[in-house]
Amino acid sequence: MSLVAAMCAGDSSIDDTDRLRYGALHRLLTGVRAPSTLCTFLRAFTHGHSR
Repeated sequence: MSLVAAMCAGDSSIDDTDRLRYGALHRLLTGVRAPSTLCTFLRAFTHGHSR
């Protein structure tokens, strides 16, 4: 959900997702992740996942 919320907020890079951790957005979204955690999550996908 963190990635979807970041894209809806207009973030253009993974580093921009750090904005989600500030303010009251963490009340709306449960489990807002750090940018490094999101990068690790995205790197876990392989070409086989897209098939």
